[in-house]
Amino acid sequence: MEGTSRSLPLYAPLALDPTGREHLAVLDAAAVLDDPAFGSAEVWQVGRSHPGTAELLAALGDRLATASVGLRLYALGSEDFLWSVMAAAHAAGLGRDEVRLACTGDPARRIRCVHCQHIGVAPLGRLDDTTVTCGGCGRRLTLRPHFSPRLGAYLGVAEPGGTP
Repeated sequence: MEGTSRSLPLYAPLALDPTGREHLAVLDAAAVLDDPAFGSAEVWQVGRSHPGTAELLAALGDRLATASVGLRLYALGSEDFLWSVMAAAHAAGLGRDEVRLACTGDPARRIRCVHCQHIGVAPLGRLDDTTVTCGGCGRRLTLRPHFSPRLGAYLGVAEPGGTP
């Protein structure tokens, strides 16, 4: 991930947590998990175990609601997918140390408009060099190097000289 700002997410390759008692890996449709260490893990994937992302996330919420202490959750896929998984994990009470995220695939980022609070998707590009039209208020937004883990989105502000 670019930059050294503490407000940007950092991703590392997935590695099985030896302190976990159970392991659940969730993957978006394009992700590939080929690490033999995950051979004993339960693996869910969009398009294989679940027809779509919404179905996988709903099932994940149900699974996490009944999970035992010691479950480790691994997510592999696009940034949008990862932070949807993280939201489900957070809602179920999992701590950040119980979840591992690895970003691959779709080159897009969630962006939150500071003007109308709409959350949309922006193409992946350099931070401060990506612009997108807000789907809520229509302003031209510039993506800023600030990420909200709670929202799973980057900050988008109106371009200089744009509509205030």
